[in-house]
Amino acid sequence: MKQIQHILIIIGLLFAQQGFSQGVRGVIRDIQNHQTLPGVTVVAEDNSITVTDSLGNYYLKLTPGQHTITCSFIGYEKFTFDVWISEDKVVIEHIRLKNSFSALDVVVVSGSLYAKKLSEETQSIQVINAALISNTNAINLSDAITKAPGVYMMDEQANIRGGTGFTYGAGSRVMLVVDDQIMLAADRGDAKWNFVP
Repeated sequence: MKQIQHILIIIGLLFAQQGFSQGVRGVIRDIQNHQTLPGVTVVAEDNSITVTDSLGNYYLKLTPGQHTITCSFIGYEKFTFDVWISEDKVVIEHIRLKNSFSALDVVVVSGSLYAKKLSEETQSIQVINAALISNTNAINLSDAITKAPGVYMMDEQANIRGGTGFTYGAGSRVMLVVDDQIMLAADRGDAKWNFVP
């Protein structure tokens, strides 16, 4: 009975290996806490691409020869390695990615079409910081801007200091600009708050 179980296990392992023809596979983890990382992009120089699954496993099918593989994930440094792929062989390469922290500048809510530093703005500006958004459980931008003094929302349109924000047919008196791109709808001229990440 034990011999049959051993034979079945060996046959199962052979079939599992047959599922991978040739390429590279492994697990991608965080270098500090050793947690697996789902959603990591793994791409070769020939544009073969895959993404890690929910357990951090990846498999990238490649042609025989030398390949340069790049792993990238938001918040982590890119990791690049070279691998030699033989005919009908799968190379196992486990990867550890290192965190990459970068400080972002203050998001400027400008009083004009073009962004300025907060210290250069001549009009009164209210900055809504990340802590305020997090502590008030704002789930979108329209929820977050209501935390600024003098701003309230009516029918998903911002009203600032009692002025009308939007009139149907006339458009909005509040301009929404993201990266120098006006985010007002072309048909009604209303601000589309859900378009802002």
